[in-house]
Amino acid sequence: MLRNKSGSTRLGFALLLKFFQMEGRFPTAPHEIPDQVVNFLSDQVQVPPGAWLDYPWEGITIRRHRSEI
Repeated sequence: MLRNKSGSTRLGFALLLKFFQMEGRFPTAPHEIPDQVVNFLSDQVQVPPGAWLDYPWEGITIRRHRSEI
């Protein structure tokens, strides 16, 4: 599912996916995801954790990610 994603969208997608798997819903804001989780997943998807700050919380990208998940 991450194959065609890079940078902040790769990390953002991974974080949305894992949050949804654990909570059964999507986060409403970035602060809902603990820094420890961001750091762990950023290492897994090989994207710097700071890229999470650039993930677009409004618009087509997040809507598309949610529909993929």
